[in-house]
Amino acid sequence: MLPARKPSTSKLQALILLCLDETALLVKTHQKCLSQAEADVADLLKTGQTQRALLWVERAIKEQNLLDVLFTCPNELREAVASLIYAAPRCGECPMLLRISKLLRAKFMKHSYTISPEANQEMMQLLSTKQPSLESRLAKMETIARLQGIMLNMNKISFSEF
Repeated sequence: MLPARKPSTSKLQALILLCLDETALLVKTHQKCLSQAEADVADLLKTGQTQRALLWVERAIKEQNLLDVLFTCPNELREAVASLIYAAPRCGECPMLLRISKLLRAKFMKHSYTISPEANQEMMQLLSTKQPSLESRLAKMETIARLQGIMLNMNKISFSEF
């Protein structure tokens, strides 16, 4: 059996530079999506559709979480590498990230099962596919309403549907 090839530093560096460019584009894209999502929620609130706004605010929360992940930099290199390896398959918008993840796994991680416990827990929570809690959706909706100058009457919202 042939020994495994070690990834070259120049390949890794080139991929990281490409990833940085893609990340900058992703930040701009998600910032636009966040602005649009908040505007949509504000429009729904202006027309008195608080039930629909509560559903739509989830999109704004997810976009904000993705932006938070893009701006989060863990303190320890090991945690950062583990976090990158954990996040790569969950960020399908950035295929270069997956390639970097494979190179880093080959270079730094001996076993794939060691990745998740070392990954940044906050980042793992932000990338979670679970629906945001009712409290976080209400808080985001209230923030959007306040920023848009919309009076929000929480008594009109029927929480039994959520």
